[in-house]
Amino acid sequence: MKVDVRIVCTLCACFSLALPVISHAIDSPYDAIATPAYVNNMRTKTIMDKIDTNGDHAVSMEEGEIYFTKVFDALDRNKDGKLDRTEWVGAATEKDVVSLSTGGYARALGSMDMMSMADANKDHTVSKDEFLEVHIRMFKVMAGNNSTIDAQHFIDEHFPH
Repeated sequence: MKVDVRIVCTLCACFSLALPVISHAIDSPYDAIATPAYVNNMRTKTIMDKIDTNGDHAVSMEEGEIYFTKVFDALDRNKDGKLDRTEWVGAATEKDVVSLSTGGYARALGSMDMMSMADANKDHTVSKDEFLEVHIRMFKVMAGNNSTIDAQHFIDEHFPH
């Protein structure tokens, strides 16, 4: 069997370039879901308390869906069921969004990197389903096999500093 050295060298070079990306992707289960700034601003007691509507010091999937539906509805200023670039980047200044969250969370949410991650079908808008799916995936990572996320898991354990 004859091996073309150029092909082997090219494949090795491609793999060596991809290796840092692959190893970074393994570092955090959130990398494919949200930006680090978003994750860091999400993992606060203030945000948890806003999501935890029944006051049991834990967040259920249902509470999360209700909360993130409210955030989406506050962002969707023209009420067309999808967020365009203008609505998305306005998160940090939209008083209804800030009142539901914190300034840091709203700024992190409003990043174009976060919008790109949420835009699953890459049509340059984020539908309510796409928006909720990002948060459902995040909940599942945080909750593991549990139906709720307690304060310890919400704030510290699943979100590395």
